[in-house]
Amino acid sequence: MVDTDGIDLGSDADVDERLGYDPGDNFGPCVKLREDYVSSEEDSDEGFDDEDEEFVPPPESEHESKNDSHFSSDKEDGDPDVVHEKDVMEEETDEDNCVHINAPWVVTKMLDTFRAHPEYKPKNIKAEIKRLWAYDISYWTAWSARQKMLEIINGNYEESFAKVPELCRQILKGNPDSVCRWFVDPETDEFEGLFIAFKASLDGWVAGCRPVVGLDGAFLKGKYGGCCLSAMGMDAMNGLFPLAIYICRGENKASWSMILGLLQQYLWRHKETLTFISDRQKGLIQAVAESYPNADHRYCFRHMYKNFKTYKFKGDHMELLAWGVAKAYRLTEHERIMELLENETKEAKEWRMASREMDDGGLVPSVMYVINKLIKKFNRYKIEGVADHVFCAVNIKSRRKFNVDLAAHKCTCNVWDLTGIPCVHAVAVIRPRRESWVKYCSPYFTVEAFRATYAGYIYPIDNEEDWAKVSSL
Repeated sequence: MVDTDGIDLGSDADVDERLGYDPGDNFGPCVKLREDYVSSEEDSDEGFDDEDEEFVPPPESEHESKNDSHFSSDKEDGDPDVVHEKDVMEEETDEDNCVHINAPWVVTKMLDTFRAHPEYKPKNIKAEIKRLWAYDISYWTAWSARQKMLEIINGNYEESFAKVPELCRQILKGNPDSVCRWFVDPETDEFEGLFIAFKASLDGWVAGCRPVVGLDGAFLKGKYGGCCLSAMGMDAMNGLFPLAIYICRGENKASWSMILGLLQQYLWRHKETLTFISDRQKGLIQAVAESYPNADHRYCFRHMYKNFKTYKFKGDHMELLAWGVAKAYRLTEHERIMELLENETKEAKEWRMASREMDDGGLVPSVMYVINKLIKKFNRYKIEGVADHVFCAVNIKSRRKFNVDLAAHKCTCNVWDLTGIPCVHAVAVIRPRRESWVKYCSPYFTVEAFRATYAGYIYPIDNEEDWAKVSSL
C-alpha cells in the first residue's frame, strides 16, 4: 500500500493491524467510518517528534483523565509511596476547576506529616491538602486516608491481635513475676481477653498505697469494640496508681470476676482491710461481693451525682447541697444537709433511698499544703486541756466544742480519723507544741511511702522486629 507521497506503508493487513482495525468490524454509515479513520490517523501521528523522532507521550483523553489517571514512581511495588493505576481520580468542575483526589494519593502526600502530628483529625488533613496543593477533598476521603495512615504506622487490627501471645512473652521476659495472660474462645479460637499487671505495680501498691482499689471500665471505640477494665490505687499524693488492666469483650459479672480473681492473691497481701470504690454496675457489685466477701465496697459519688441529675435536680444550689451530703464527716451534719435537700424537692427522698449505702520534710507536699491552710485558722479556737493527750478546742466565735485525742488521732468532727490528716481542731492543739507533723499523719502520706510506691521498675520490651513470628492466636 502506497500513500499520495509515494511512501510504502506496507500491506493492507499491516495497516489494519497498526490502526487496530478488524476486517470483520461493522462501522455503519460512511460518515462514521470517516470520523473513526481521521481520529485514528491523528492518534497514530501523535507521540512522534519530526525533528528527533523520539516518542512523546500523547495527552490523556477526556475518558482517561476522569477514570484512569495514575501516578507512579521508581520505587518497588508494595512501597507506600507508590500509587498505582486508578488510585487517583480527578474530576474537573466548571465552577472552580477543583480536583477531587482519593485516599491513597493523600496517604503518599501526608504520611510524614501525620507521623509528626498523630493528633490530626480528618478536618486537619483536609485543610493541609487545601493549603499545600489547593485541592478540595471530601471529609470521607480525608477520613479514609487517616485510617490508612494509622494502619501503616500502628499496624492493622488482625495482625495486632495475632501478636498478643508474643507480647505477653516479651513482657514476662523483661518483668518476671508479673501477671500477663491472654484468653481465646476454645471453639472459635477468637480473642477473648488480655490481662496485664506488672510486678512493680503490685509490689508498690502493697508497700506504699492505702488499701483502696478503684474499679472502672471504659469502652473501646476501635474496629472490634470491646472494653478496658482497670484497677487503680492511690499514692501518697492522691495520684492514681495503676494496678492492672483487662481488655475484654464487654463489662459484665464474668469479666469483673476474671480481673478480681487474678488480682486476689496480690491484694490480700495488704495489711489492712480492703475498700473498693466503683460505680453501681450490677455485675461489678456481684463480682466484688463474691471475690472479696470481707472487703468494704463504696460507690463513687461522681457517678451517683449523674443519677442525681436524672431526677431533674438542676441548678447550682441543688448541686451544692448534693455534694454537701457526700462530703459530710459527721452523721448529724449529713442529716441536716439531707433535710435541706428534701425540703427543696420531693424526688430528693427517692434519690436518698437509692443512694443509702454511702457509708514536714517527712510529708508529701499535698498534705503539707492542707496543713498550712489549717494553720491560718487555728487561732480561731481556744484550747482547754482535759487529760494528758485529750484536749477541747472551743470556737471563739460560735462556742462550738470539739474533743481532740492526740494519742488516738481522733477528733469528734471525724475529719482526722477519716482522712488521716489532722483537722483544724487538731492543728490548733498540735501547732503550739512544735512537734513534727509526721507523727500525727497517716504513714500513707509520708515521703517514705511515696518512694516505696515507685521503688520498682518496669523494664521495656524488645523491638517488635525482633519478636518471634506468630501467625495466629
